[in-house]
Amino acid sequence: PTDGSTIYATLYSLIGGNWVGNAYTYTALNRTNTLAVITSPTNGSLLSGNTVTFNWSSDPNATAYWVDVSNVAPGGNDLDSSGNLGLVTTETIYNLPANGSTIYVTLYSYVGGQWLSTASSYTSGP
Repeated sequence: PTDGSTIYATLYSLIGGNWVGNAYTYTALNRTNTLAVITSPTNGSLLSGNTVTFNWSSDPNATAYWVDVSNVAPGGNDLDSSGNLGLVTTETIYNLPANGSTIYVTLYSYVGGQWLSTASSYTSGP
């Protein structure tokens, strides 16, 4: 779950013919409804030319962001993989095709030790 609930686990070991358990308690990641999303350009819009700057909202629980851009498939990074951007909320891409293809952008937020993603897609234009 990603709702901050308590998770209980028991690890059993067979010792001398007897099963002995050790109980553990964990708290699940609380995935917020405030994950960062691309705000500009608007999801689904037409991108003009070979250069675009993506801007996104900030997630108050995120400690870093990462952007992957592809014209092959969602989650791909054939056009750009930003690497860890820290808390920077913008990324400029200079090598977009201007041929009417679909551009997939995956924005990752590093929250609670996990990279969580939101997706956007665009149409490349002249």
